[in-house]
Amino acid sequence: MRVRDADTGTELTALAGHQDWVGRIAWSPGGRLLASASDDRTCRLWDVAESRQLTVLRGHDNYVDDVAWSPDEQRIATASGDWTVAVWEVTTGRRMEVLKGHEGRVRCVAWSPDGRFIASGSDDRTVRVWSADTFDEVAVVGVHQDKVSSVAWSRDSTRLLTASFDGTARIWSADPDYARLEAHARGRVFRTLDEDERRRHLLPLAGA
Repeated sequence: MRVRDADTGTELTALAGHQDWVGRIAWSPGGRLLASASDDRTCRLWDVAESRQLTVLRGHDNYVDDVAWSPDEQRIATASGDWTVAVWEVTTGRRMEVLKGHEGRVRCVAWSPDGRFIASGSDDRTVRVWSADTFDEVAVVGVHQDKVSSVAWSRDSTRLLTASFDGTARIWSADPDYARLEAHARGRVFRTLDEDERRRHLLPLAGA
């Protein structure tokens, strides 16, 4: 990773240590620390001013695809190809919790600006929200037609913007309408078989 002056483009420092492709980086809210996510299955924390590595977060069993800071800079959330989101304590590097529920690679993660929630998007097409206090899954707030590649919160922490391999970007309420979501999911998964299909599969005819 290389850090450059935003005005002049001059390289200020180079940070080396990862053993594979570095896919995502994130500045801490205060702007002093940097987190990097890599295919080497680690997330690393850096002090940019001193050009040194502070901590290596190890524990994922697959690529680390994304990283997000809590607003108070005390914790970090990472998304991984091992189908999980992990939450880490910044000062010690301790893994506090593993959030399980996705049924595919977790490509993106974002911490809400109010610090209360963590959102994640996955190859399972879902957008999920987790409590940052209890680590429970709060809800599945959205379902795309293909992999979810990116997720971001609105400033007031009430909405989520997501991007997907289905070619769309969508806005969801972080407080989900469960009836609408169920109807949406059923509409994409289920349909009524016509009479010819029922005959082919040796099913009773409609009304029989």
